[in-house]
Amino acid sequence: MFLDKNPNSFPLIERYFGESIRRLQVTPPRRGRFVYLYSQGDPDRLEARLKRTHMTLSFQTIFDEVGIITDTSELDRRLVDAWAEIRVIDHLLKEGFTDIRKESSIADMTAKMHDLCYYYSATLAKAASLASLVLRWDM
Repeated sequence: MFLDKNPNSFPLIERYFGESIRRLQVTPPRRGRFVYLYSQGDPDRLEARLKRTHMTLSFQTIFDEVGIITDTSELDRRLVDAWAEIRVIDHLLKEGFTDIRKESSIADMTAKMHDLCYYYSATLAKAASLASLVLRWDM
């Protein structure tokens, strides 16, 4: 695991995911995906995505929702959901959206562009044993 070798090289991964990754490694979930899909991948790319997104209002809300989950299967499921939402934030920022907010009722997030408000939902879908992000763009 790259965090074990050099945690200071990836400070945001350590800050937001480090404890959870270590918990999932010690007590793997029944059908774990998060550690395999994201923590064993390209840590430079993951760190870069976190640098782009961690200062948004939505980011902290996502991690507050994860909270302290003792069941590792539930923790794994929630981290996969959180990662999908972080990917949506990153995509919206790249496209020039502003005022990105985590929602809890109508959609997963709202964002503005040119004074118009857009609603977004993030869904992870299985595709040939890999998780892929599916964006449903609703106005």
